Amino acid sequence: MFVFDDVISPYASTNEVFKRLLTFSDYENKNTPWYEKMNLLDIMRQTGYKTLWLSNQDKESFYRNSQDLLMQRADKGIYERSGAFDGALLDTYNKNKSFLDNKNFVIFHLMGSHPNYQDRYPAKDKIFQTKDIDLKNFHFGFFGKEKDIQIIDDYINSIAYTDEVLKNIFELFDDRDAIIFYLSDHAQDIFQSRHSVGHACTKYGVEIPFLIYVTKTFIQKHPEKIKMIKNALHKPFMTDDFIESFLPLVGIETQDNVASKNIFSPDFDEKRKRIFCDNMNYDGKR
Repeated sequence: MFVFDDVISPYASTNEVFKRLLTFSDYENKNTPWYEKMNLLDIMRQTGYKTLWLSNQDKESFYRNSQDLLMQRADKGIYERSGAFDGALLDTYNKNKSFLDNKNFVIFHLMGSHPNYQDRYPAKDKIFQTKDIDLKNFHFGFFGKEKDIQIIDDYINSIAYTDEVLKNIFELFDDRDAIIFYLSDHAQDIFQSRHSVGHACTKYGVEIPFLIYVTKTFIQKHPEKIKMIKNALHKPFMTDDFIESFLPLVGIETQDNVASKNIFSPDFDEKRKRIFCDNMNYDGKR
């Protein structure tokens, strides 16, 4: 497993992130509507991949219309039943894997740690207690300190549950030549920059996990790709250019690809300004 340590999202909400994450839209070409840019689902289908999108986020939502539109570009898209935990997607995958072929592109869109955090993991899977949490440097007082601490407790346990779900997803593909990318669409500001919690256009609200898991077969067959991944782990990156990096790594080149936006390329521009939420410079002056 390869874990990147300096990655942010371009926005702090699912709808805005998906407009950039899976298309060639980014802030440098913001004057072109995102839906006029080529998207990852169409590219994968056109290059011979079966595409399957499994989602545990709500189907009908004003805040997720870009997700819905992109999901419609997949060969098959399935929404999980409302209120299900993310682990339910594993069963849904197993019920639909016969649909897949030799070349497959599968998206597991988790609910993850969206509020309300206590609803994101089964009570029986609770691992951490309040006593396990370092409570320094939090801005308590929004709901009252006791309630605020419980929110942090639930948030951390929701992340632990996501870890377990990811482990189970990885195991689904362990016998294949597979590469799995995991990233959050955005983060949550948990009393870190202010006396509130949830989606926020702050640095805490866009600092996200990004990792790549590869199977043993993939390692054996693609040593040059492993080297490229290792060389990219500490580069500063914003996921509006995810598509620019993903496609070349899996061997797909398009006329839209720009090497300076590909984190796995030696020509990657590490000094690119990371402008998030339209006008906020994550790195400040360089």
